Amino acid sequence: MIKTKERRRQTIFIGDILADRTVFIPYGALNSLGIQKGSRHELSKEQNQEFVSRLGKEENISEGDVFAGGTCSNSAYIYALLNGHADMITVSAGDELASACIEDLKNVGVRIDAIQSDQSVTRLCLCLITEDAERTMILGQGAGLSEKYSSRILNALEKYREEKIHSRIFLNAYLINGLGYEAFSDLIKFAVSNNMQIALSLSDKKVVEKHKEFLRSLFWCQPIVFGNEEEYDALEMPLTQECDAKAKDVLFVITLGDKGAKLIKGDVLDKVDACRVEHPVNYTGAGDHFAGAYLYALDAGMKEIDCAKFAAFVAAKKVEEKSSRLKASSKDGLLAYQDQMN
Repeated sequence: MIKTKERRRQTIFIGDILADRTVFIPYGALNSLGIQKGSRHELSKEQNQEFVSRLGKEENISEGDVFAGGTCSNSAYIYALLNGHADMITVSAGDELASACIEDLKNVGVRIDAIQSDQSVTRLCLCLITEDAERTMILGQGAGLSEKYSSRILNALEKYREEKIHSRIFLNAYLINGLGYEAFSDLIKFAVSNNMQIALSLSDKKVVEKHKEFLRSLFWCQPIVFGNEEEYDALEMPLTQECDAKAKDVLFVITLGDKGAKLIKGDVLDKVDACRVEHPVNYTGAGDHFAGAYLYALDAGMKEIDCAKFAAFVAAKKVEEKSSRLKASSKDGLLAYQDQMN
């Protein structure tokens, strides 16, 4: 059994805020738009506007509300909703969408440190959900953390360091594309020098494939690594003997969809079953909710295996929700389930 240590209860999340809009769309409409189910497309502002216009002409689609989204936002949201103390360093376009997304996170207790972007538009992510609850993603261009903001991120971290209440920094692999290797490594070094744990979301299979050597080089800091099975496999484990030595103290928390999750640390393997989902509606954000709920449970003093069981329950509830994240009204039910586990 993998054991846990006592930790302080505050996490700094570093990442972009996207504006997530969920659209439920029939297979036929997806095909008529020339979009392959399950794909991811990044469009320019003009292309995105054109796509939204075309989408509006399709029949039998229904749109949901816009919420703060993205790997970092979703994980910070559920962590804070469950009474975890969350701070978030991000970048803001300062437009109406950015204000709404930031307010959305603040409403559940996330403290936001927003760097003003030189981009005037927040990235809009259209999550096209088909009848099988699977997502196709249309992502517009807009504000995002990049290397030019690295010194300002570190300045924000210095301010938080003075508070002496943070135990962890949460990062995601998407950030590597924007920050680059050197700036991303500086965040790791800051955490280690201040006795803070790193939690790392692998984010996306293609991102892992692109940066796998760099990601494996980070194992010296013994992070908690979250990902699904495809992302984990893209790391190409087992590694060389040198990397294996670094990885033996890394905790990999790998979600397996309807098969549950597995925890890997060195030669130790734990597994948990998935929670039953009667009617899957939208898989978007389930992995992010799993990571945020896991970290909350860990900070609440639960054992690693129980953290995974609780996180699996939260992720299952997310799959039954229409939007990319759970409603705030779900809080009492989630915490009641945690109490039953204790």
